[in-house]
Amino acid sequence: MSDNNRIIDSRTPQDGDDVPLNMDMGHEPGFVKLTFDPPCVRMKMKPREARLIAIALLQHAEQAQHAEK
Repeated sequence: MSDNNRIIDSRTPQDGDDVPLNMDMGHEPGFVKLTFDPPCVRMKMKPREARLIAIALLQHAEQAQHAEK
């Protein structure tokens, strides 16, 4: 993800300092898994990055649905 994408971490005070978000996406039969590091409660991104994540989610959902169990 772009360094311009920032998160608000629920574990830290809201002092205005944003931290970069690392996101991992994967799938297994019947499930799509998203992992955020650090954990986040909200994320803010530009339309292009949001669109790319939405497309990736759809692709992982399709693969998870059709994966052999």
